[in-house]
Amino acid sequence: MDERNKDEKQGGKKYIIPEEIELEEGLQLRRVYDWLPYTYWRILRVMKELGWDMIQIWQGYKANRRPGYCEIYRIVEHETGRVIGDGVTIYQIQKAFAYAEIPLEDKQTEKYQREKLLIAAGEKEKWKQHPANEKVWNPAAKEFYMKYVKADPTDGEPGTEETEPE
Repeated sequence: MDERNKDEKQGGKKYIIPEEIELEEGLQLRRVYDWLPYTYWRILRVMKELGWDMIQIWQGYKANRRPGYCEIYRIVEHETGRVIGDGVTIYQIQKAFAYAEIPLEDKQTEKYQREKLLIAAGEKEKWKQHPANEKVWNPAAKEFYMKYVKADPTDGEPGTEETEPE
């Protein structure tokens, strides 16, 4: 085993971890990430801000079923249709965004997180599930039903009664 760079005070760890880092005036440390876990929806919002579109390249119905065989995209400029990147994966896009230091969250993400916290704190009422026997209507379907089915019953209309053959 290599005995270089070991410090007795730190339990024989290979690399010395300093207690303080002294920097010259005006210098500062900055953390740079190689990759960040951007969600698909956050990536789409960033692309929209940049004026780009992500077009999925069809490669079969088994994409994302095993490592190394994932969905690939073509990045296209929205206005001109110029191809910026061809055959890129979500992982590569996440790495590029992390390198460009694009924030992991935006106002829409913060709004969603705030709502989750309010629900957890009990300050905002949770979504209530309708009872199983209560009918839940799509507004358009309800309007159609009320207009054509309820308002136009077939009972009692001429020509709708069942009659016995003569």
